[in-house]
Amino acid sequence: MSGCRDILFTKVDEAALSDVIREKYPNVKFFENRDWYADSIPPVLASIDVALTREVYITIPGENWRPQLEKKERRESYRIANFPAPYGLIRRSGGRLTEDGEPRSVGLGAVHIFHNPPATKAQMSFQRAIWRRFDKIATWRLEPFDQVTLRSLGWEKTDKMLWAGNDAVRWANENKLRSFPANGGFRYRPIR
Repeated sequence: MSGCRDILFTKVDEAALSDVIREKYPNVKFFENRDWYADSIPPVLASIDVALTREVYITIPGENWRPQLEKKERRESYRIANFPAPYGLIRRSGGRLTEDGEPRSVGLGAVHIFHNPPATKAQMSFQRAIWRRFDKIATWRLEPFDQVTLRSLGWEKTDKMLWAGNDAVRWANENKLRSFPANGGFRYRPIR
């Protein structure tokens, strides 16, 4: 099972997410979600934003935990087989950057927090702790708008399933033509 939030994050927002998770869980570990082609220990990342892959695992292991790799069926690669529960997967927002590192666009990503059913109190506590940290680095207050007229559609989204990072909001507010993708065929802008 998993809990999920869609995200609109820049690399700055990914670094901020890493920092607020590390505040609560100092022993957090980030790993790239990719195939490993040697039976060796995958490197731990300092932060989500330094990953070279689109997906990053987050885990809060005990002191003695060491990743164990298992060979994938019909492939010559390995994957981490023993993630301690709970753990999460961050599908990064992506988007393109300009030559000076500023976002040219911000794509849609997601944060998934996994646990085996039935969830334990510790697993649900972990999930709630991650979601609570979003208020420090992002906003869910977004409004849909018409891409042709650039006018608000007149309503504010009311759920907390889609979050725009503070740096992504800064980026969008610098130019009224900038917006965020959304499921449903329209686009979102931050509420000022």
